[in-house]
Amino acid sequence: MKKKLILLFSCLFLFTSIFAFPASAAGDEGFTIDFETNCNAIFMKNLDTGTVVFTKNADERIEPASTTKILTYIVVSENVEDLDGTTVTLTQELKDSLEGTGSSIANIMVGETMSIYEALNCLMVPSGNDAAVILADYVGGRKNQETGNPEKLSNIDRFVQMMNDKAAELGCTGTHFANPDGLHDENHYTTARDMGIMAEYAMDLPRFMDIVSQTYHIVPATNMQEERRLDTTNLMMLPGYPDYYYQYVTGIKTGWHDQAGDCIVTTAKAEGYAYLCVAMGSPHVAGQDPVPDNGAMIDSKALYRWAFRTFTLKSIVDMEKPLAEVNLNLAWEKDTLLLVPEKDVTALLPNDVDLNSIVVSEVEKPESVNAPITKGEILGKATLSYANHELATINLVASEDVQRSDLLYYWEGAKNIISSPWFLGICGLFVLLFIIYLIIATIYNRRDRRKRKVKKYRKF
Repeated sequence: MKKKLILLFSCLFLFTSIFAFPASAAGDEGFTIDFETNCNAIFMKNLDTGTVVFTKNADERIEPASTTKILTYIVVSENVEDLDGTTVTLTQELKDSLEGTGSSIANIMVGETMSIYEALNCLMVPSGNDAAVILADYVGGRKNQETGNPEKLSNIDRFVQMMNDKAAELGCTGTHFANPDGLHDENHYTTARDMGIMAEYAMDLPRFMDIVSQTYHIVPATNMQEERRLDTTNLMMLPGYPDYYYQYVTGIKTGWHDQAGDCIVTTAKAEGYAYLCVAMGSPHVAGQDPVPDNGAMIDSKALYRWAFRTFTLKSIVDMEKPLAEVNLNLAWEKDTLLLVPEKDVTALLPNDVDLNSIVVSEVEKPESVNAPITKGEILGKATLSYANHELATINLVASEDVQRSDLLYYWEGAKNIISSPWFLGICGLFVLLFIIYLIIATIYNRRDRRKRKVKKYRKF
């Protein structure tokens, strides 16, 4: 009866989940939005729970433009111990490498020296490609010195190799970079999901969020220039751009060129919830309707508004609710055991979702278990899903203590002995020996009778 009830409720939950949440535009991972997007690829994640709330072509290859500099920052930060005490200088050769590329720059002069920390500000705030090549040349050059440079790579090529190694280490399977600044190259690509992985990792690095959350940065006077101000390229943080401005955004990096379109990686926090949004590949056609001037920023703003008004943390499972049952052996008058969640589970879900639409989409458990069983003992796993979106995988534990019946235990042992191959073999051997004995005894008896008959006839 219990099995039938669990099956009935599971089917009911599945039915309601299919029809519970209609909307106009579906993300690749189950949740939906009520507006159209301009970007070719989107990845949006709740940072509190790790829940991916919306994706669009998140695993398709795209060009990242200057959002590349997130990985540039990572590699520099992890390969320079003293960001304030280590200095770099722009050479004529490095400056010439950017000529004719249409690069965004931080107006660093040839011969100008600044700390790595200031160069990182020049990299991330105004998106300076001049800062990118200075940093790559320095870090790649140090690596070449350490390794002896057997491949004869240039300093920047060595740095790019370090970037790709780091991307692979982070699990970015769709990424390959060809330069530290994001300029167009056929071999320079990533995915929206990979860019999200890199950005989330960078957010935990020292000083990263301090730098990318600035609306402007003051560069101290150097050997070549007076103190100067660098303004951010992230218009979502500037109230003077109402079409893009969103007060909860605190970074991270913009990008644009003809082949990549508009790109932006941002993070926002409000009302106790934090999100990361990667919006890539919006066509950049200034002043031409219906395409906005910067579709990536428009999309990001709309997605944040949607997420903050749509989702809340909800308790989806409590420890008292059975999710499965397992056959039970060696227990007196009890042949099944209910399995319950190891702990209460919360998940990020739409505000209006019916909790009855949460389904147990997969259960891993043994066919049977033997008593004794201790309450809370882990016996399996269950996957909880909503609208084809996996919410959590949880341990299933015994709902109660179960004592072993000694009578059933010894009886089971006896049955196992009786049915074991070696026992059957011994029995078979005894039967064979008994048959042989009967045959021998029969033969002996016949001979004995014949002898007695012969003796009887001799008497006459």
